[in-house]
Amino acid sequence: MDQITLSEAQPGKVYIISGIKDEARLQNRLSSMGLLCGSKVEVCQNLKKQPVLVFARDTLVAIGRDESKKIMLGGKMSNCDACASKNKCMYHGKSHLYHKDDNTPVIALLGQPNSGKSTIFNMMTGSHQHVGNWPGKTVDQKEGEFKYKDKKMIVADLPGSYSLSANSDEEIITKDYITSGNADLVLVMADASQLKRSLYMLADYIGTKVPAVLVLNMMDVAKGQGVTIRTGELSKKLGIPVVPMSAIQKKDYANLYETIAKSLEDGPVIQKDALSDAKEKMAFIDELLEDV
Repeated sequence: MDQITLSEAQPGKVYIISGIKDEARLQNRLSSMGLLCGSKVEVCQNLKKQPVLVFARDTLVAIGRDESKKIMLGGKMSNCDACASKNKCMYHGKSHLYHKDDNTPVIALLGQPNSGKSTIFNMMTGSHQHVGNWPGKTVDQKEGEFKYKDKKMIVADLPGSYSLSANSDEEIITKDYITSGNADLVLVMADASQLKRSLYMLADYIGTKVPAVLVLNMMDVAKGQGVTIRTGELSKKLGIPVVPMSAIQKKDYANLYETIAKSLEDGPVIQKDALSDAKEKMAFIDELLEDV
């Protein structure tokens, strides 16, 4: 299939996004909706002087005429070394952008739904993303890359799940990805405005001997609620770095990147055995938050 723009696409046909012309605002808007290179879109309506309506990721999306001229479609699906899925987009196959090697660290984002995990992923990677499916599953597999001080790093946005101890597809995929050694560092997300509830993922993570950083997102919301968190004390108790931030604030990413770089060198691990049940995990959280 020859490449065409979305503005030229025929209603009723399914296409693969093979490229987005370089415009940061458009790339960020599309990535927030999950429309990335490799994404499948079905064109529902394409009338002159009207937005193009596409169905993607179970959602009907309207894309303006000017924007539709900047979205490239086309390319065959084929096998891919850089992706766990057997299929991939033409763009990804040409670049091998996310091929893992010993010189490229992999950062995994772990968190509950609505923890801000995907916002951080989009802010870190911009348009340098690939979306596929985990082998044999309908769960999205998202990977991207970013550079910090000329060092390329791969970011894996793991499926949002409420724990690592249940048996949903998302939880099995997430747990297997981490325990199999795919990640060099895990960023465990928590909502600072609902800290006790959102630390359950961290409690589930304990016993995993993969270096970790706790990211306290939504610190601006917590501050607005009058909540104060002694992040230094929290870090001391856990034995790993704690990064307070707001995922939508670009200024907060400098500290996050610096912490990632240092943690890749230091390899901070929570030195505690796995917690056996929900009661023990909640007791751990209560103790952790004392004087914090």
